[in-house]
Amino acid sequence: MSGSMSATTEVLLSAMQMVVAMQRAGLSDEEIEVRLREVNMSKEGIAGLWESLPTYLKKTGGRMAGPPKVFLSHSHVDRKTAAYIQKILEKNGVRTFLDQHQVVAGQELKERLDLGLVWCDKLILFWSTHASDSEFVQWELKRTQRLMKDIVPYVLDGTPLPWQLEGLVFVDRSDQEHGHAELLRAVLGREWKPQDRAALFPGHWHAECNVLGFGEAEYELELRANGQIVGNGGVKPGFMGGFAAQDPVLAQALSMRFPITGTWSYDDREEILKLDTTSTFMNQSNHEVVTIHTTGQEAGWLVGQSLSGMPWRLQRVR
Repeated sequence: MSGSMSATTEVLLSAMQMVVAMQRAGLSDEEIEVRLREVNMSKEGIAGLWESLPTYLKKTGGRMAGPPKVFLSHSHVDRKTAAYIQKILEKNGVRTFLDQHQVVAGQELKERLDLGLVWCDKLILFWSTHASDSEFVQWELKRTQRLMKDIVPYVLDGTPLPWQLEGLVFVDRSDQEHGHAELLRAVLGREWKPQDRAALFPGHWHAECNVLGFGEAEYELELRANGQIVGNGGVKPGFMGGFAAQDPVLAQALSMRFPITGTWSYDDREEILKLDTTSTFMNQSNHEVVTIHTTGQEAGWLVGQSLSGMPWRLQRVR
């Protein structure tokens, strides 16, 4: 946890936000105080919180300013994945709490975790077989629910979610292949849009490529958030030149649009967008696997090639 204000002030502000959430949920002042004491807040701290709350509400309406703050709850076996997701979140302006970074030697672990849970806006629960067997993960989940904080389940394997989370929309590993779109929307809000248009691939794209190894084609593709590709294509005007002009049947065939289907994925570790498409043209199926290296900073065309060595160009339409 870092920033211009002190850690103590941040925890106090987060505690105020937590109290507002509890009040809106219908808890009495006595019930709220019990929960505050459960996270080791002193009587003096609780008294100061109640004293400061009216001013806080008047200024903010109960909403915290600044970037989202996220607590990453995980089993030590899944630490590598949690650290990887931490980097993705921080790259997008989210502040994070990961126990291996925020708990210092000699500090009582649960006391420090309590502070992190009060400090955060949301908890990302990395759920797996290991997490379901972890005493600390279970404890953090229970604490978070008592504090009325939002929980975002991040499912790592087929282990069923705890019954109290079954109704929540969750994120899973496949989201990594789609630019972490659902994870970032869950943390930053459904209205979140990437700063760079090429950083999030779902949308409509115009592609230019070689068709069947004979000439150029233009595709209009929709890359859907679930990894599907749908669209259509057509041969570029002028393909086969005078031959088509002399054969009306051929000219008509070349003017037709043909369907395209497939899947897409994105490996943000290698920064590779992969398109796996199948098109049907003149009773022939053309299957292409295209790899495009992208840093997310490109302007204009994204350039790659198919496994057969044919060049592809891709440009976002909207």
